[in-house]
Amino acid sequence: MFNSPLAPRLAPVALASLPDSMRRTLGIVALVLLVLASGCGGNKARNVSTRSATVTLPAKQVSTGRTSIHVYTPVTAAGSVAAGIRIGKTATGDCWTGSEASARSDAFRCMVGDYIHDPCFAAQTGSANYVLCPQYTPDAKALRIKLTKQLQLGVETGDPTRGPPWAVRTTNGMWCTILTGATGLLAGMPIRYGCTGGGVLLGNPRRSTKIWTIFYASSYKASQFRPVKLRSAWW
Repeated sequence: MFNSPLAPRLAPVALASLPDSMRRTLGIVALVLLVLASGCGGNKARNVSTRSATVTLPAKQVSTGRTSIHVYTPVTAAGSVAAGIRIGKTATGDCWTGSEASARSDAFRCMVGDYIHDPCFAAQTGSANYVLCPQYTPDAKALRIKLTKQLQLGVETGDPTRGPPWAVRTTNGMWCTILTGATGLLAGMPIRYGCTGGGVLLGNPRRSTKIWTIFYASSYKASQFRPVKLRSAWW
């Protein structure tokens, strides 16, 4: 017996007592109802499958589609701390030159005591009295340095993303930040970034594909390296 709301109406009829022509007619009707019922169930199942595929496919494309590009902006043009930026510590110091980690005109190389912080960022007002320095990744808290000397804003350099980013994050969640000063070579490539966990990145990101790649080595003294994919790049 098929699962149809019409089936109980046929059950009480004594089919043997009916004429042959009527029994044949009832048999044809029952067969048609069976086909219609099974056909409706099949359409319903296909619709559910289609909706499920439509929901899940875009999510995969968003998460793995391309390397995202960010410009780190901790200070607003008016000179206030930008929304979402957390201050971890405040100190007093000065910035004597432009950043070596970032080519942006609002990025600086600063010092607190004997310790160098680079990059540090200021408002583009010409009268900034403090800078903010990420410690040491874009998602970390920032060091706020109150300046003891007037800050000289650098010359506008145009689109900063034409140069290398100062921070990148791999698709497995590892942060790496650019190294300043002399770093040496590994397999003929400059050691450009230091990563969480002690690894390093060699050279600059390769941007020829939607998901950028760069060579990774487990340490400064590693004899082997491999390409890794980048989730995001920060300038």
